[in-house]
Amino acid sequence: MKNATEYGKKVKAFLPTLKKQYPADPHRPVSDPLGLFVLAVLRENAPADAAARNLEVLRNEFVDYNELRVAPVKDVVELLEGDPVALRTKALRITEGLNRIFDQNNKLDLEHTTDMGKRDLRAHLSEALGLTSYVEAYLLTHLFDHRAIPVDDSLVERLKAEDLAGGDAGVDDVRVLLERVVPTKDQDEMAEILAAWTHDPKAHAAKAGTGGGAVEKKAASGRKSTGKAARKTTSGKTASKKKKTETTTKRAAARKTAKTKKKTRRQ
Repeated sequence: MKNATEYGKKVKAFLPTLKKQYPADPHRPVSDPLGLFVLAVLRENAPADAAARNLEVLRNEFVDYNELRVAPVKDVVELLEGDPVALRTKALRITEGLNRIFDQNNKLDLEHTTDMGKRDLRAHLSEALGLTSYVEAYLLTHLFDHRAIPVDDSLVERLKAEDLAGGDAGVDDVRVLLERVVPTKDQDEMAEILAAWTHDPKAHAAKAGTGGGAVEKKAASGRKSTGKAARKTTSGKTASKKKKTETTTKRAAARKTAKTKKKTRRQ
């Protein structure tokens, strides 16, 4: 990401404000490792409460995670609340992830990761298990007690809207930035605060009302451009209509003149 240092300073100055508005008490939301994995997938780009409800639905519907592992994706999607397209991706990641975990040692658990160092663990989660950066960071934090800040596309776009991340920033860029400016001891708490802020509709509405933020400015610019385009179109239509009327009038006059000349020759 270009100008990462400058954006880091902006983010560092902005975070204390968020901490006052969104007090968060980080906690381990689920006790079992596989439940944490499923919850992490459900939480990516979604509010925490919606993800928790979806996890509860899956736990009530399936006998265990092994049954969920072999369930058809469409059956999983039908149980969940949210956008069907996004849910299909999540359902696929859940079943594929559980199958990759099973394939590691022919049983459904994460015991084989217990003695791995952080670097090897990150590589294993992202490469061998095919987990997204968000899910990997979530598990590092809540399951393995390493420090990491889960970052998804929703958070990246929210930061861009506040001019707190560059237009070229991706998930990994923002994760590096946040893990650099947020003290290690505060990363669990700040991750939850950032998630709450990202999915808070009131915060978005308030920002839109003040006319601030890149997204809002872009929308306003779009409305302005649309207004200009509409006026230009209306003006063009008026001119075209006027021209058409003038042409019709000239043709009518020409026909009348022709008739008069014809009548005169007959006389």
